[in-house]
Amino acid sequence: MTSIETVNVQIISKIMAAFPNIPFTAQEKLEEIARPAFKLVLNEIKSKRYVSEYAQRTYPIELAYFAAEKERPKIECLTLYEQIEPILYGMTDEIASTLVSSDAVLVMEFEVTDTVSIPAVDSSSGENIETLNLMEELN
Repeated sequence: MTSIETVNVQIISKIMAAFPNIPFTAQEKLEEIARPAFKLVLNEIKSKRYVSEYAQRTYPIELAYFAAEKERPKIECLTLYEQIEPILYGMTDEIASTLVSSDAVLVMEFEVTDTVSIPAVDSSSGENIETLNLMEELN
């Protein structure tokens, strides 16, 4: 099962391997971010059960790049996008990007999807079947 932490680490490690001189930031305030920098925002998980034992888990992701050049970020951001696009396509099939020129930030949004197995649950009690079977064996 892939956790949100695992997805976070995988994306950051792929981006850092390609851009070792650009750090990731955890700063929340735009004016406190040392540029250039990346920021990964991964706040939610969407799950959809599609077979009794499996679920499709989707992680909506926002990857922001804070341009070094605040006054004229367009060329810098678009050049970086061309370099990062193949890396992201190794993880997803669709990328939506926005350049916020006033903040000198390139925002790339995409989703990573994973299939995970889920334990069977006894619908009458809401208990995990494996746990119920183990308890029955112990009794």
